Amino acid sequence: MRSTFSGIEIGKSGIQYSQKGLDVTGHNIANVDTAGYTRQRLVGSAREPFGAIARYLPLEQGRVGAGVRVQILDQIRDSFLDRQFRSEQTLYAEWVTRTQGLTYVESLLQGDATASLSGSLKNLFDAFNDVAGAPFDAAQRSVLRQRGLQICQDIRKVYTRMTEMLSEQELCVETVVGQINTVTGSIARLNESIYFAELDGQPANDLRDKRNLLLDELSGYINIEYRETAEGKLVVTTDGGRELVNHKAVNRIGLMDNADGLSIPCWAADTFGPGDPAADTALDSSLMGGELKAHLDLMTGTSVDQPGIPYFINLLNAYAQTLVTSVNDIHNQGFRHPNGNEGDPDTAPSTGMGIDFFWDGGGQPITAGDLRLSDAIADEVYGIYNICASSQIVSSPDPEDLNSGNNEIAKALFQLYGDTTVGLFGLVSSMVLEIGTTLGHSKTMTSTQQSLLLSADQQRTSISGVSLDEEMTSLIMYQHAYSGSSRVITAMDEALEVLINKMGLVGRA
Repeated sequence: MRSTFSGIEIGKSGIQYSQKGLDVTGHNIANVDTAGYTRQRLVGSAREPFGAIARYLPLEQGRVGAGVRVQILDQIRDSFLDRQFRSEQTLYAEWVTRTQGLTYVESLLQGDATASLSGSLKNLFDAFNDVAGAPFDAAQRSVLRQRGLQICQDIRKVYTRMTEMLSEQELCVETVVGQINTVTGSIARLNESIYFAELDGQPANDLRDKRNLLLDELSGYINIEYRETAEGKLVVTTDGGRELVNHKAVNRIGLMDNADGLSIPCWAADTFGPGDPAADTALDSSLMGGELKAHLDLMTGTSVDQPGIPYFINLLNAYAQTLVTSVNDIHNQGFRHPNGNEGDPDTAPSTGMGIDFFWDGGGQPITAGDLRLSDAIADEVYGIYNICASSQIVSSPDPEDLNSGNNEIAKALFQLYGDTTVGLFGLVSSMVLEIGTTLGHSKTMTSTQQSLLLSADQQRTSISGVSLDEEMTSLIMYQHAYSGSSRVITAMDEALEVLINKMGLVGRA
């Protein structure tokens, strides 16, 4: 025979389950805009019929259960979509960071038409042409020297900006390394909290949401893999399998100087045991991924396959060296123009040979940061007369004098501009084209990865995100279930009223 009050217990379990369902639904609605929140679902199971009495008496036929119990408060989350999102996040963060850096490099190499490298180069050789037309004209020579100063300033400015950007990328690497260490430390602390909170077998959903949000963030900084052990302990790895986090233990990433004196990521020695070969070893950049890899590639990339800032600095240095060598090789074969001033120590016509237009570097290769006019040309008083326009000795500053020389050197210098074998203009164009092509590819990859990331996020959100329409439906369902369970208790109460107060009264006075 059933227990007298079992019906009330059934109704009570229904009320308690509906109350819990209303709480969960309200929690979901309250967190509809909370970043990283995963909607929760109440999972119940039927309580089995009470059967302890079966040891003494057989149970009646048609056993009825004892109501409902909360089995688990589950999260609606797809681990496969989580991994897919984080994989796409790593690639997107890498390409968008790379695109931002290359965009700045492109702006330096192109710039305004009048201030660009190609514009400065054209102005210089136009001035050589003007001097060829009037080799004795001091004004034209003054303009030429000014154009020489201008192209030196423009190239040095680009070089300076590039080296400053190189330092900024180094600072970015240090910043991202610090962020990685902060996030991994937070993950380790959450691992410990989750482990203890779940010892009773119930998931710590809100703590897991916080940890998943941190894993999302970490995947943007560096490529990660992760797994949860049978004991419920999370392990996060990178760099081909080295552990970043193992439950509550963290292996920090540090910084070390490479051969060029730049700070690159390495495994910090203080997180490894004595003699561990991982200590103070650089991370493999090809395995890094994420924002860290993009900054590192921009800071150290020197190859055409992986062009970074050093690659374009090398192109700029090669351009400066070619400009200096090609112009000086012609200019120092010519003769200066005497100005007839007895105070000028170089008035003698035979002293014109061997004058460089640009500084030759003092026997060392020229860099774009070193580019300047030679001291002879830069001289404020006599520099314009040291410009060698003639291929023969100039004995008189008078253009009417038959011994006033010629303009062959100035003409030869002007012809350098269109000389494809030297390729001065081609070098500028190739630099601009190279950065344009590299940036174009980077933008395409960024756009592609953005679409893939958005698609993965939408798929993940469609499963784990809170839908107000769905929650309102659940709210109404639990509300009616609560009312129904209340009616069950009322009905049982009325039945007990009859049983207790009215049964067995027949024949009583």
